[in-house]
Amino acid sequence: MVTVRAQRGGIAALLLLATPACVATVRVSPAQYVPKNLPAKVLILDDAGLMYVMERPTIVGEHLTGFVPGTPATFSVAVSRVREATVTAKSPVRTALLVGTLTSLAGAVVLVGTRGGKAEPCKLIWDHEDIPGKGTDCDPSAP
Repeated sequence: MVTVRAQRGGIAALLLLATPACVATVRVSPAQYVPKNLPAKVLILDDAGLMYVMERPTIVGEHLTGFVPGTPATFSVAVSRVREATVTAKSPVRTALLVGTLTSLAGAVVLVGTRGGKAEPCKLIWDHEDIPGKGTDCDPSAP
């Protein structure tokens, strides 16, 4: 029998693994997106091909300014030098798909759980004796 603790651990693991399914990585125009949405992080690719991760970005004049991850240090990149900027954003479509999939799986588990352990007797082809649970040797046409 599965304990409540094991069930909770399984649910927690499932939610942890499923969390990325609720977000999507999207390209944004930093000059328009950052002031309106205030993202926690932004990934930047500049004209020289260098990548930066910037925490708590803001637009200051013509520059995208933010913190170096995990430090109090700041850095700035001219918006005109940003070739590409991406952020992670909530995805309602992915969340709906995840919820639908998990609901279907839960329904299947309940269905199997309510039907489990109730083997129907069957007739063996070779001796016609009632034997419960003999799936491989059973005649499917037997009552």
